[in-house]
Amino acid sequence: MTKIAQRVTAALFCLFLAGFGLLHLALPDRAFSPVENRNLAQVPAFSWEKLADGTYTADLEEYLADQFPLRDGWIGLKTRYEYLLGRREFNGVYLCGDTLISKVTDSSRAEQNLDYIRRLVEKTDLPVYLGLIP
Repeated sequence: MTKIAQRVTAALFCLFLAGFGLLHLALPDRAFSPVENRNLAQVPAFSWEKLADGTYTADLEEYLADQFPLRDGWIGLKTRYEYLLGRREFNGVYLCGDTLISKVTDSSRAEQNLDYIRRLVEKTDLPVYLGLIP
């Protein structure tokens, strides 16, 4: 790559970054994201104590990530790309055709239900069959 091509590439990259910075300043902050169904981070209050212990920079990073310009579009683009690559689980939600299925992380309910079935088997002389239906 020639020096001119390198400079043009660097200039385009800097324009891209500056454009997103200006867009961030121009767009109003959003309080809620209906796509993610959660509240978005707001501008953190500055204090020297928070800066010293690192909580201000962590809060600022969260704010900038939540208020990134065109964030919902970028998230949608990333999701479609990963879906085309074969991924079907996104943040604990499985995509099954037109249906969304939440990931079950609490196994205590399943253990309790299996215990009920064990007690039923012990109390009856009839054969008991269990069919797991996904």
